[in-house]
Amino acid sequence: VKVEMKNLIQGYAELRLYDGFFVKVGVMEVDITTKENLHTDTSYPNTTLDGNMVGVGWRGSWDNGMFIKTETVKQDWNGVKLLGSGSTDTDNNTSVTLDNLSGVAASISIGKAF
Repeated sequence: VKVEMKNLIQGYAELRLYDGFFVKVGVMEVDITTKENLHTDTSYPNTTLDGNMVGVGWRGSWDNGMFIKTETVKQDWNGVKLLGSGSTDTDNNTSVTLDNLSGVAASISIGKAF
């Protein structure tokens, strides 16, 4: 099954620790659109996945308003089981399980505060 992830929404809080370091925790939601073209005519419904994130980072700034922010975040997504429908073989009860979805993202941001 081929899927496309769209409309990622994140809500998070950053707790500043010491000397620009922070920890970040949050929740996420993303829409999953299935993009299959199977010879059995089976299709799978679209769905939404929820997840959690936790990360660490550092933020520094200068007197002229410029700043730099780096962070590394681990994402864990809740699993889901999608049941197939529309198969030309009535005894063919197909399903796809999305499980143990996780990843790590790192970013560097440079900007200017006004």
